[in-house]
Amino acid sequence: MTSFGASLDIGQLLILIVALAIGWFLGYRSAASQKLNTVQKFLQNWGLTDKSQANIDHIQTVIPLEEDSFDTYLGLGNTYRKRGDTQKAVELHQWLQQADSLSLEQRSQARYEEALDYQAAGFLDKAEDVLRFCISETMEFPRVQTKALRSLVTVLCRHRDWPEAYAQARHLAKLDSRFESLADFVLAESLSAQLAKNQTLEKAQQKELQQRVEARQNPHLILLQLQMVSSLDFQKALVHQLLTSHPENAPQLASFLQQPEQAELLEAMTTLGQQDAEQQAALSVLQVYLPQQAGGEEKRAHYQCRRCGFDTKIFDWQCPKCRDWGQLNPR
Repeated sequence: MTSFGASLDIGQLLILIVALAIGWFLGYRSAASQKLNTVQKFLQNWGLTDKSQANIDHIQTVIPLEEDSFDTYLGLGNTYRKRGDTQKAVELHQWLQQADSLSLEQRSQARYEEALDYQAAGFLDKAEDVLRFCISETMEFPRVQTKALRSLVTVLCRHRDWPEAYAQARHLAKLDSRFESLADFVLAESLSAQLAKNQTLEKAQQKELQQRVEARQNPHLILLQLQMVSSLDFQKALVHQLLTSHPENAPQLASFLQQPEQAELLEAMTTLGQQDAEQQAALSVLQVYLPQQAGGEEKRAHYQCRRCGFDTKIFDWQCPKCRDWGQLNPR
């Protein structure tokens, strides 16, 4: 009996603990849900006043500004930005930067959000100034600094300041190796812009391109190097490397080979493909985009962005819609 009574007491105690835990959890969820509903109702009626400070004062009566509620205020600023109300978004984010109740990292995040407000509104010079200041003050906060650097590269690309964009992209890649591909694309765009103006690349630029091709094997850099080399054997090796490693870039390669000045390379590749089975396998990917090799029926590629679904007949390293790099693939 004693054993049974003891086990009963322990069982009841466990049930009580579980019940208390469930009750606390449900109460917490209910409070959180009520707070969320209040915020959502406020956001739905945010246009009742044109005064940003009045909106800020109103929401503070519901949720006081503190570290735990910071994301709620960022959500409000993001709502302003998406609705095109730059002034309200900027005033909110500037106000957050002055709040003593927030951490230094959160205030830096608010400054970054202010830069995004200017960027979204097309005020690129102002966005660049704020981003540079944000980067200089976020050495202790790598997460914010990385986001600010990424946005700065985007702004510089829109300015077509390619050398500075590449320098910042390299800086970003050193902080986070996942952005090495971004540096590749910016370098390719930078050098392509020079070649389009018939400007000769400096030896340092050629060396940088060669080193990144060897280290990264980025298909766009390989295509760029293909335009620069004069050795036929080197060109054939690059074509083979591109077709075997990155067959999805066959349409761009076909466009390059159909240029009149590349007739010798095209003929050499065709002849080599007839003699070498491995080369023929690689060239078979390319043949459908070459009218000379497909009975005059040239296949024209359509490109679609893997990120946003944007469809185009013209290849670009950067999607014109979502501005992401390396996402256009033939379909």
